[in-house]
Amino acid sequence: MSGSESVFEDIAQSAVADLRGFLDATPEDQPLKKALGAFKDTLNRKRQRFADHELLSEFLSGYLLWAESRYPIRFPEGSPERRFLLQLQKWLRIFRYSSLANLDMVMRAPTLQEFARYVAASTYAPSTVMSTFRRQAQSKYDLKGFPSWLVIASHAHDIFIVFDDDRMFQGNRSVREIERRYEVTTLHEIGHAKLHLPWLYEEMRKRNKEQVVSKPRHEMEAWFYAYSVLGWIAGMRARVARLLNSVDNVGLA
Repeated sequence: MSGSESVFEDIAQSAVADLRGFLDATPEDQPLKKALGAFKDTLNRKRQRFADHELLSEFLSGYLLWAESRYPIRFPEGSPERRFLLQLQKWLRIFRYSSLANLDMVMRAPTLQEFARYVAASTYAPSTVMSTFRRQAQSKYDLKGFPSWLVIASHAHDIFIVFDDDRMFQGNRSVREIERRYEVTTLHEIGHAKLHLPWLYEEMRKRNKEQVVSKPRHEMEAWFYAYSVLGWIAGMRARVARLLNSVDNVGLA
């Protein structure tokens, strides 16, 4: 394996690890965790496997492999298994869901906004905060022709994304296409935060500048991170849809 292939494999593994960690961090009072608890109770009563996995991501990996090996499985309506898979399917859809109805909050919780916070805090320090803002609210920043920019505050614990909405809305696009631009662009900037923050800090310090243009290699790596996230989500959605014998328009929604 060449050096560049190894780098991209590491990035893909890092993206998947972030997603698994984010999934595990789902609060206990959320429907997905409640459905998991009820499902595990059923498995325990039946003395079936997987119930002893504490992390949701570990439980999921083992259970999906087991279920797929016995496909097709008929899950009765209202059964704990079906309720859990339906909540997982909903979580996977919500992760990418956004709405342009409220433009001052481009990414609606609990999706990419919370994922951005999780990645920043888990990669660096709990005090590191990452959020998204609209271009109009941060007009002092020069985006240098880019549709978005990762801005780092001088005290280094506040990271946020600035969008150029004129660029994002460019062309005769549907609402969903524009939403997808925001989604993938946000993930791209999260990739920069995950992979390149120390380099950006150092370049800002050396040049005494608030903004630093990343290298072409960094741009490629951040895009690879973004599409690794989207690929994992698409793959999981397809697997769950198959088990539920339902249609999931993975590439469209």
